[in-house]
Amino acid sequence: MRGLAARYGTDHAQVTSCFLGLVEWILGDVTHARERLEWAVAHGERIGHVHSIGLALSYLGIFLIAARELDAVARVAERLIALSERASLTVLGCSGRFYLAAARRPRTTATIAMMREAADAWWATGTVAYRPFVEAVVAEAYADVGDVDRGLAALADALAHLEQSNERWIEPEVHRAHGFLLAAVPGRAADAESCLCRAAEVARAAGPDVGSACDRRVGPARRHARLKTSGALQGEVPG
Repeated sequence: MRGLAARYGTDHAQVTSCFLGLVEWILGDVTHARERLEWAVAHGERIGHVHSIGLALSYLGIFLIAARELDAVARVAERLIALSERASLTVLGCSGRFYLAAARRPRTTATIAMMREAADAWWATGTVAYRPFVEAVVAEAYADVGDVDRGLAALADALAHLEQSNERWIEPEVHRAHGFLLAAVPGRAADAESCLCRAAEVARAAGPDVGSACDRRVGPARRHARLKTSGALQGEVPG
């Protein structure tokens, strides 16, 4: 048992740095967030602990996708997949395959199918953490290929799992994605605006810095929704 704990346990400095990195992203400090997460990977390498390296790579992948730094995702995902295969780290391998599919451009029905396959394998392990984040990413992928109905279905799953898990760190982004998709549905501009307002409200409740960071991400979509509500725009999806 002690040997398994040493192999599959987590280094405190690594996991703390990963959580701090995600917090810094939530606060809008993208540069320091990335530095913090890259430090966690390097720290895992310095102590030679495979599971710590894998966990740090997985958190770095979450950050890169959330921050839209997709050009850097493939290298991280490929390394995570290779490491998971060598060390039999099933959950981390599923996350790596999801990240790799999510980063592929252009988005197609085939890349979304790869995302769904990796996500389904992830949940089949019994893991529930980060599911609302993953489903929000899938929803936006559907929006990219014009399949708004499936995107909204994925968002409904994300919102349901958010309530079940109480994983509130990603809640503003889930509401933002919901508003983004609704803005593409004729006659739903007011609903889109409501979701985007909810994203901002939840973020501000967490603190002024979180609210300001969310406002920067939500602002363009809110302006677009207001224009559609006023009839100034027809049929465009916010960028």
